[in-house]
Amino acid sequence: MFFPRRNARRGSIVTLVAISLTVILAFLAISVDGGGLLEKRRHAQATADAAAMAAAEALFRSYPSNWGKDVDGDAARAAHEIASINGFDNDGTTSVVTVRTAPDTYSGGPNAGRPLPIGYAEVSVQYNQKRY
Repeated sequence: MFFPRRNARRGSIVTLVAISLTVILAFLAISVDGGGLLEKRRHAQATADAAAMAAAEALFRSYPSNWGKDVDGDAARAAHEIASINGFDNDGTTSVVTVRTAPDTYSGGPNAGRPLPIGYAEVSVQYNQKRY
């Protein structure tokens, strides 16, 4: 009597499950890390928006005397203060906050290199992710 060989395939399911779990865990780790980075990017963008609004408000408040120019640095101070409150303390290594007002130029976008109009403020917030 002839019996089929069952032992030739014995243990193949365990190998496939181990490989599949490894791949699934790798994708899970990438999605969790990527989600954290996207959350930090969203927070940096919201901080830049809030800091730009604070700088614009300071420029507006001093408009009658300074005509929209940041003569005494109030707009830059207001922007840095808002960024610091939101966790971007402009230490140069972890985060960098850059405030531009007239006569500076736009740093990027469609107007890159063009001078900022009087009364405008542009704030850039850069966060450097720590390496482990």
